[in-house]
Amino acid sequence: MIRTQFLVGSAVAALATGFAAPAFANTADPQATAAALQSGGALAETDESEDDRIQTAKEIVVQGSIGFRNRSDSAEPILVYDEEYFQRFEPLTAGDALKRVPGVTFLSDVIESDGARLRGLDPGYTQILINGERVPGGQSDRSFFLDRIPAELIE
Repeated sequence: MIRTQFLVGSAVAALATGFAAPAFANTADPQATAAALQSGGALAETDESEDDRIQTAKEIVVQGSIGFRNRSDSAEPILVYDEEYFQRFEPLTAGDALKRVPGVTFLSDVIESDGARLRGLDPGYTQILINGERVPGGQSDRSFFLDRIPAELIE
């Protein structure tokens, strides 16, 4: 316990010393600095020539632009991903491919891809279409196992 108190006390003392020390580089008088450097000989001449080249800016303007995504006001957002997006990850199944899409989560373990959830909705509210047709689910909530579809069949 004494050792802990000593360590805490020394840490507080170190922090207090660090905060109490003034920042001389930010508050130094330019004339006093030049006088101190003149005693150094050649260093003083280089600093004086640098002081002559320093110019002060009266106004600094920073311009920027805001970049917006293409956002739609519809209640049903449509996101389109091309084949190159999915080939970067080399998925084995359609579920593996959809794990990389934002807003899609699964109820399953690492290898399986069952019970797809879109934006947090239950799998029963997620509609999966293959060639525009609804896929019938085997469970009461109409969820479909996406790990049954090989990634090679996705275009």
